Amino acid sequence: MTETPDGRTFTLEAIGSGRKVDLSAPGRSVLLICFAQETQDGIEEVEAAARRRFATADELLVGHVIDLHKVPGLLRKVAEGVLAGEHRKAVEALPAGQEPDDYVVILPDWDGAGVRRLGLEDATQALGLALLRADGSIAWRYQGPDPAAALAARLASPV
Repeated sequence: MTETPDGRTFTLEAIGSGRKVDLSAPGRSVLLICFAQETQDGIEEVEAAARRRFATADELLVGHVIDLHKVPGLLRKVAEGVLAGEHRKAVEALPAGQEPDDYVVILPDWDGAGVRRLGLEDATQALGLALLRADGSIAWRYQGPDPAAALAARLASPV
């Protein structure tokens, strides 16, 4: 995560594409799914709920923020390799015509600061969601037992 001393810039760099995603002013609505290896159950249902309401990345960018604060520094290169492999698999599975940079957004959060910045608790304990407006303000956040249902309920009203 990159942040200026004034705390305004909030940028994460995507694995695979190297794209820097500025979450302080993304220019469109963004759903961030924050999780760790231990808390990844339910991601597919969350993505499906998001895409039922917003079919394209132009309408809603979905990013996966992976909380890696428990990964020892010695294993960072290994973790980067695993994430790069996951990125390749996800890109290969995309339907024709979908831009990988908009549909496969894997954002490692090496120290957990990004998850905290979103106002969520430790994502190694529970999957969390944050819905950002185009100006970067947080419209909604959730960390609880049924994230897909909670997101579907939230998306029933304007972002």
